[in-house]
Amino acid sequence: MYTTMKNVQILLSLLKQRGICRVVHSPGGSNVALSRSIQNDPFFIEYSVVDERSSVFFAMGLAMELDEPVVVLCTSGTAVTNFSSGMAEAYYKGVPVVAVTADRSTYLLDQLETQKLNQTDIFKSITKCEVTLPVVQTDDDAWYCNRLVNEALLELYHHGAGPVHINVPTVGSNGGFSAMELPSQRMITRLTIEDSAEEWLTKRDELLSAEKVLVVMGENGWYSQDDLKAIEKFAIAYDCVVSVEHMSPYKKERSLITYRATEAMTSSAFEPLVPDLVINVDGNIASVNLKDYLRLKRGKFRHWSIMPNGKVRDVFKGLTDIFECSPRYFFNRLADLADSVEKNRSDYYVLWQEAVEAVEMPELPLSHLAVAKSLACRIPENSLLELGILNSTRTMQFFDLDPSVKVSSNIGALGIDGSLSTLIGRSVATDALSFIIQGDLSFFYDMNALNIRHVPSNLRVLVVNNGGGGEFHIGMNPDEVGDMDTYLTAAHSTRAEGWARSRGFKYLSVNREGELDAAVDEFVSPDSEAPVFLEVFTSKFDDAELLKRFYKNNSGASLKERALDEAKQFAKSNFSGKLFSAASRLGKHNRA
Repeated sequence: MYTTMKNVQILLSLLKQRGICRVVHSPGGSNVALSRSIQNDPFFIEYSVVDERSSVFFAMGLAMELDEPVVVLCTSGTAVTNFSSGMAEAYYKGVPVVAVTADRSTYLLDQLETQKLNQTDIFKSITKCEVTLPVVQTDDDAWYCNRLVNEALLELYHHGAGPVHINVPTVGSNGGFSAMELPSQRMITRLTIEDSAEEWLTKRDELLSAEKVLVVMGENGWYSQDDLKAIEKFAIAYDCVVSVEHMSPYKKERSLITYRATEAMTSSAFEPLVPDLVINVDGNIASVNLKDYLRLKRGKFRHWSIMPNGKVRDVFKGLTDIFECSPRYFFNRLADLADSVEKNRSDYYVLWQEAVEAVEMPELPLSHLAVAKSLACRIPENSLLELGILNSTRTMQFFDLDPSVKVSSNIGALGIDGSLSTLIGRSVATDALSFIIQGDLSFFYDMNALNIRHVPSNLRVLVVNNGGGGEFHIGMNPDEVGDMDTYLTAAHSTRAEGWARSRGFKYLSVNREGELDAAVDEFVSPDSEAPVFLEVFTSKFDDAELLKRFYKNNSGASLKERALDEAKQFAKSNFSGKLFSAASRLGKHNRA
C-alpha cells in the first residue's frame, strides 16, 4: 500500500524504473508518507541510521562499494541541515547519493510554524542538482513533478558522479495509504557520443519503426554548411518532415513552413498529422499551435531532443530521450546507420504539404499582411531580415522568402523591446542590406536605437503604424477589459517621421491603397546613400478583423482563445504604460 500523495508516488515510481533500490532511513514525522510507502514495497532494500549526521556518510559508503546510487531519507527541519557535512563530502568525492528530504507546506515558511525552515536550495553549492517537488493537484503539477524528478536523477552521473537533492513537501494525506500501486511514469533517458554502438542502433531501429517522423527546427543562426548537409542527409534517409520557420537555418530537402498550416487549423484537423516521433533541435519556435497541439497529444509519440549541453528542455511536455551531442553528430551518425537498412516509408510529407498548400490567402487591402507580402517578394537575395515579435513574425510566415535571406526574431524571451537595436547590431557587422519589419509599439519602445552612432547606410526600417497594440484587438473584448486603448493597446496618433528624419534617415510613407508596392520598391533599393525608414499607416481594427477572417476562412479555428493567451502574456510584461508615455513624449518632436 502506498501513500495517496502524488508527488511521493511519482518519485518512488521513477526510483524503481531507474533501479535505485537502496534507502537509508532516519526517523521523523514529516517523512512518514515516504518511509511507510517504501517499507510496503519489496523492491526497496532498507537500512536505518538514527543520526542524520551519520546517515549520508553511511549511504556514501554503500554507494562506493556497490557502485550504485543510494537514497538517504529524513524528516523536515534541522534534520535536513544535519545532512550538510555528508553531502559536502559526497560532492567533492563524486559519489551518487540521492538526498530525499520531507518538507512541510511552503506556505508556512516564516510563520512561526514548528519544524519548518527553508529547505529549497539548502545544498546549492554541494549538489549537482536540487529540486523541490510541487504538491500535485493538476495534470500540469504532475508533469512538472515528473520532469523535476527526471532532471535530478539524470544528474547523478552527468559529467561525473555526485549527489542530488530532492525536497518533497508531504502535504495533504487525506487518503492515507490506500493506493494499491504506483502510477506508471515517463522516464527520460540521455544518450551521449560515448554510449555504446548497440544503444545507437536501438535508436536507429526506433526511427525506422516510426512511420511519421517530424523534425522541428527552431531559430539558430550559427549552423554551418556541414551542419545543414547532415540534416539533409538524415531527412532523406528517414523520409521525414522537417518543420521550419523563416528563422530556421534549414531550407533544404523535405523542409516545410508548417506554421502556415498549424496556425490556421483546428486541433481536430491536426489529428492525421500527429507524429510517431518528434525530434527537436535546440532553438525557439514561434508557432503557438504546433506546441499546443503536440502537448495535447503527449504520450502518443516519442520525443527526442538534441541538446549539446544535455539539459532537459521538455517543450512539448512529453520528452523521452535527450541526445547530448551536436546536431551534426546526431544527424550524421543516424543517417549513416540507416544506409544499409530498408526504410519504412509513408505519405507523411505529402499530408503536411497538402495541409500547407490548403491555406488560401485572400485579396489583401492595405494591412500588416499586405506589407509582409509586398516586402517578402521584393527583399533582395542575401539580405538580413529582423522580424518584430508576434504580428510581424506571424504575418511573414505566410509568404515565401528567397532562401538566402537570413532571418532572425527575438522569440527567445519574446519581449517587445530590442528588435531594432538587434537589427542595427547585425547591420553594422555586414555589408548586406539589413531589413526590419515591426509594429509601432515595438518601434517606439526601442526608438532610441536610431540614436546609435554606428547606424550604417545599409539599414532599412519598416514600421507598420496602426495606432496602438493591434495584437490585443485580435481576441480581446473591450467590454471585458475596460479601457482597452489606454491601458492595453496604448492607442496613439504618433508618427515616427520627425525622429527618423532628424537621425538622417531617408523617410518614406504609405497612407492609402495603391502606394504600397512603389514605396517598398524604393525602400529595398540598394542605391540610397542614407539608411531608409518606411512608415506604413494602417488601422489596428482593420488589421485584426482581416486576420480573424483569414483564420476563420481557412479553418474555423478559435482564434480568440489563441490570441487571448498571447495577449495575456504581453499584459504581464506591463509595457503599455511605458509605451504610451514614450509616444506622448515623442509627440512634439515628430509632428514637426
